[in-house]
Amino acid sequence: MAKYGARQFSNFGFNSKSIEDPFYPLSLKGVNNSSVGIIISESGETQETIVIAKKFKELGGKIMSITNTPFNSLTKISNINFHYDIKEEKLDSSLNITTQAPVVFLLELIIRKLASSQ
Repeated sequence: MAKYGARQFSNFGFNSKSIEDPFYPLSLKGVNNSSVGIIISESGETQETIVIAKKFKELGGKIMSITNTPFNSLTKISNINFHYDIKEEKLDSSLNITTQAPVVFLLELIIRKLASSQ
């Protein structure tokens, strides 16, 4: 999802990059009060993702999160949250197979709104 979103933002002329692995060493050089981090997390509880979001925000960046539910750790630190409230599905009680189709819709909607306002 992150790679798709970053590509679409780039297609519309926005400087963007994706981080698909929350364990990837991340440089936040250049993050300031005009930076926006769009953070996608089904649960909103992945600790590594929350740490990245907190660091981003400490540097002055704004957080826009996309999560499945409105009540989680990530939404608490986000400036704005979009949630899609889809029933969580798990395979063999551990593999999360919840659809991510709403994430694509929300990314497309956000990108097109921003592009039309320029």
